[in-house]
Amino acid sequence: MLRSFALAALLFSFAGAAVALTGCGNGVATQLPSGTAIRVHESSSGSWMDPTAKAENLIYVSTFPYQGKSVVEVYSWAKREYVGMLTDAVNPRFLCSDKAGNVFVTDYDTSQIFEYAHGGTSPIAILKDEGHSPRACGSDGVTGDLAVVDADDIAIYRNASGDPTRYTDVHFAKYRFCGYDDKGNLLVDGTKPSEHEVQHFILAELPKGGKSLTEISLEPLNFIPNEPGSVQWDGKYMAVGDAWNNTANQFKITGSTGSHQGTAHLDLGEGLVQQFWIPKFGNGTRNPQASQIVAAQFLVGSRHDPGDIGFWDYPNGGVPKHLLVSPDHPDGITVSILRK
Repeated sequence: MLRSFALAALLFSFAGAAVALTGCGNGVATQLPSGTAIRVHESSSGSWMDPTAKAENLIYVSTFPYQGKSVVEVYSWAKREYVGMLTDAVNPRFLCSDKAGNVFVTDYDTSQIFEYAHGGTSPIAILKDEGHSPRACGSDGVTGDLAVVDADDIAIYRNASGDPTRYTDVHFAKYRFCGYDDKGNLLVDGTKPSEHEVQHFILAELPKGGKSLTEISLEPLNFIPNEPGSVQWDGKYMAVGDAWNNTANQFKITGSTGSHQGTAHLDLGEGLVQQFWIPKFGNGTRNPQASQIVAAQFLVGSRHDPGDIGFWDYPNGGVPKHLLVSPDHPDGITVSILRK
């Protein structure tokens, strides 16, 4: 556990240092026989997008390059090819998207959240998170609200606009990730306060229309994550990530209890899977449990191995079906689904 949270502290120190890096990266993708794309870096500046990208499902990946500028890279879901780049955020962290395909990029350094239309290159809205460092977000498919977490609180923007309503809870030391279920309830994970160096995982729920968080007890105990990771509704259960063990654990939430239903192992080697995304491609108001998952692997301290994006069947996990090896130190990830 000490190792886990020391590593988390190291990740936060990396985030604070991102603004000191200079330069930028760009390039083109080549399709490999295995279904893996590799990108060649070229000098460029400014956001751009392949004109054909708007007509397909897209993967958005925030990067933390050790040399160059942090950007959001965009890839075709079907072809796994590099199709665009967004450069507005100084230090983009974790990403989310809504049911309309709009993508939200949290900027840890400028206290802003950038919203982009599917395949767009200029923000259609910029939310302010003044005095805070936004880290992760989640969109409510019921109300259109946007939840944003930073280390100190949870900010909820009604209909993803205006000034937020803020929530805090004394049982949290740090807030890490958040996600809504299909009823509009918000689930948030993080770490508990501790008098010692070791902190402990916590998951809590802010019910739709509620004013305070309720801690969720996860059962059995051996499936409680060591390191907080993604929190996302998969169409049937809440998937809660363990960034240390690279897993997505499915829990059925009943009242204040979460019972374990299964685990998807996102095996990508030595890196950390902090954020995964479970795209729900089905149409209609009721989607069954999603069948695919994609995740970013962040390699702490590695300048030479940039990390990968993995694709798996869900909830099976295991060995990835495909690898995307072109992103430069991927950190956050989301999928924007084309709405027809």
